[in-house]
Amino acid sequence: MGRAYYYFVASLPPLSFEGKMPVSVEAFLQDCRRLLPEDDSAVMERLLTQEESSLETRNALLRAWVDFSRGLRNELVWWRANLLHKDPSRYLRGERPSEPSLTAQVQQALKLEDLGEAEHFLNRMKWHFLDDLVLGHYFDIEFLFVYGLKLKMLQQYQEYISAEGKKVFQELQTMQLPESCILWAWPKAVAA
Repeated sequence: MGRAYYYFVASLPPLSFEGKMPVSVEAFLQDCRRLLPEDDSAVMERLLTQEESSLETRNALLRAWVDFSRGLRNELVWWRANLLHKDPSRYLRGERPSEPSLTAQVQQALKLEDLGEAEHFLNRMKWHFLDDLVLGHYFDIEFLFVYGLKLKMLQQYQEYISAEGKKVFQELQTMQLPESCILWAWPKAVAA
């Protein structure tokens, strides 16, 4: 059995997908540095500051998250490449997932007209995946990993809906993007 962090977990404010961020990612990381052993704190730091697909870990929960995240991105690339009549295999990072429910959810997101709604839909899907991953984890490092990932998602959403985020989004919609960016962008933005 791993370490338990009763005090730390009990002191964390609850997170809600539709709610506001009760604490910043940086404040959470500072608490991790203060309250967790160095090895767990270092993994948390990498998890919340690096690109998830580059995270090397032996932790089963984090491995499942990285695989899911990469699979979601690859599924999006697959459909976007097809919309642009490109060979998707050139742009995949690893294998295309063979998860029918993931494919169905990506297709559903691609049908949404509003880019913000589509992004929100995909983030809700990620949130639910994290909820499923954390089942049975209450005071361990896996609970804290999921908490940190959810906090990071809330921070990204807060940045997106801020005045500055909306301005950047408007600029991106009118910008001519190179092909490599288009495949990781939203297909309706390509058509605009």
